[in-house]
Amino acid sequence: MPEQLGISFVSPVQTPETQRSRLPRPPTLTTVCGISCGMSARHFFGTLAAARVTMLVDTRQTTAYRDARFAYGDDLAYACEEHDIGYAHVAELAPTQDLRAAYHRIADGKSAGRDERATAWTAFLKGYARLIATERKVLRDESPLRELLYGAHERVAFLCACQHHEDCHRRVLLGVIA
Repeated sequence: MPEQLGISFVSPVQTPETQRSRLPRPPTLTTVCGISCGMSARHFFGTLAAARVTMLVDTRQTTAYRDARFAYGDDLAYACEEHDIGYAHVAELAPTQDLRAAYHRIADGKSAGRDERATAWTAFLKGYARLIATERKVLRDESPLRELLYGAHERVAFLCACQHHEDCHRRVLLGVIA
């Protein structure tokens, strides 16, 4: 089930005295969730339909992964269109190649033990959180992500190719949004 991040606002009763001094109504957050494209197209779009997702945000660095099956290149955008789901590839939400390489240098090493891999993964997650929150400032007013979160879509899913939510940058992204 998607993580619920929505907030409801209740407007006070308007009187002529309060209408002039009233602050603008704050935007309502959308409901967001994460999903992997590492499954069949039938299961993928069935999951999106069950969650009533209206917008898919692709957080991969590139859409040209060979193993992406139905999510390769422009195919995913077309499939989303056929299922009445909006699609946006927002590369600024992807980890940098340097962050990935630093993690894989340690994690993929033959002598890397469990502790070394865990330390490398923690460093990767901290680096990614700093990248999107501090360096790229993805929630700033003019950010494409801000428009997606506070725009016309009630439910937004963030996509990556990682199989498991626990082992993916999507989890950190959703934490920064929360």
